[in-house]
Amino acid sequence: MIRTLTTADDVAGVLDSMAPLRPFSAEAVALLADVSRRLLSDAEARRHPDLQALGFWLRPAGLARLGERMGGRLLVPRGLAFHVPPANVGTLFAYGWALSLLAGNCNVVRLPSRGAAEQGVLLRVIGAALEAAGAEVRQASRFVRYGHDDAISGALSQAADVRVIWGGDATVRHFRALPVNPRGVDVVFPDRFSWAVLAAEAVLAAEVAQLARLAEGLARDVFWFGQKACSSPRLVVWCGSPEDSDRAAVRLYPLLGAEGERLNPAEADVGGTLARHLFLHQAALDMPVTAVDTTGALAVLRLAPDVAAEALKGPHAGGGVVYDVRVPTLAAARRLVGPRDQTLVHFGIPTAELEDFARAVNGRGLDRLVPAGEALAFDVVWDGVDLLAAFTKIVTVRGGRD
Repeated sequence: MIRTLTTADDVAGVLDSMAPLRPFSAEAVALLADVSRRLLSDAEARRHPDLQALGFWLRPAGLARLGERMGGRLLVPRGLAFHVPPANVGTLFAYGWALSLLAGNCNVVRLPSRGAAEQGVLLRVIGAALEAAGAEVRQASRFVRYGHDDAISGALSQAADVRVIWGGDATVRHFRALPVNPRGVDVVFPDRFSWAVLAAEAVLAAEVAQLARLAEGLARDVFWFGQKACSSPRLVVWCGSPEDSDRAAVRLYPLLGAEGERLNPAEADVGGTLARHLFLHQAALDMPVTAVDTTGALAVLRLAPDVAAEALKGPHAGGGVVYDVRVPTLAAARRLVGPRDQTLVHFGIPTAELEDFARAVNGRGLDRLVPAGEALAFDVVWDGVDLLAAFTKIVTVRGGRD
């Protein structure tokens, strides 16, 4: 299923016989529903929670809800989509590919040279589903690998009607420098920063079972993908009095650290462990750190309340390291918001207060405010971009007068 490209001359063979489908064609919906069924039943896939999340997302009922978003407009595919997914989240390419396929586009997906174990399982499942699908929908997808070759990337960019570029600022800048189809559009996902806001009173008032669910959800948010996903929280902001925030942190952090150990049992990742230790020591020297606490898999850097927002958004080691900042109210956290901010996960904050916060920020940052446990839950609207809309064109038809 995966084609290896060695020169730009190979691109013509990849694109041969590809043709767009109708948006939400029965064949595309059936293919993705089959991928869902296989992911949810495959013994190896069932060992990977992120693959189960993808399988659940691709269920027929979910695909039907996506189809309802098309409304009564006349939408057509853009044509050829060239996907450049990130290397740090092995399953992310499947979401963009699935939405673009539903939109009717042909798709060329450049796979990272090195993928996590779950990516290999996912590709095996997709390959089996494609093998069982009809020729028309099978011809709408190509999965390729090649090295850092601008000639190949340039040839695919020239052919593409839409490029989907993940991987951070450097990757986006690099691909934008390549010649592109004059009619083509770019959907880009640069470097992002995400955080959590917790109401101290709510954590203190939580029953034991509710607190356990909070710890489980936050652990997924923080520890999945090594805390390297764009929506992985790296900052925890406590809202409340200093005393309540102290007590709430003492109540929650040990549970969160224990959940992190359960999700990521100790492995022989010497490089990752060393990078984390070096980061903690460097941060203690460079930032206004008032305390460092390690509990289970979690490392907490308590910062002075007046820490500069820019200081939080630099390079980060991942691996379960979070900054901790205390504020009296959610409104007081507005100064921490910047253009790079993507996701805010929350607990104990009323919806009306979250909406007021988003309005007050007024586009300066933050595209998603979601409950704790949903930081990594993919949605058709990502980074403030409606992907189905980005993958289609609207055709206007005005009838003549009688």
